[in-house]
Amino acid sequence: MINNGVESPAKSFPFLPSELEAFVNSLIDTGHFDTSEEVIAEALLQFRDQWELNEIKLSRLKGAIQIGINEAERGELIDGRTAMNRLRAKFETAASHQE
Repeated sequence: MINNGVESPAKSFPFLPSELEAFVNSLIDTGHFDTSEEVIAEALLQFRDQWELNEIKLSRLKGAIQIGINEAERGELIDGRTAMNRLRAKFETAASHQE
């Protein structure tokens, strides 16, 4: 492995599948990162960000579901045909304003 013009041995990561080990080493070989620790730290930071985003999305989805449950319990439901007719009318109105 050559990093910044200096020969260094490829690192071995027994806890990683060989495909990921090769990917980590290729990121270092191509100069994107200086060390395997940097690669793994960046991967974990991105994973954490994605995890937090998924938690936010899940929380919003649970909130929307609860709104639907509350509306159903209050008898505020409409049948499927009525809902579809309202959606069609809404889209037709939006389309006519774009013309």
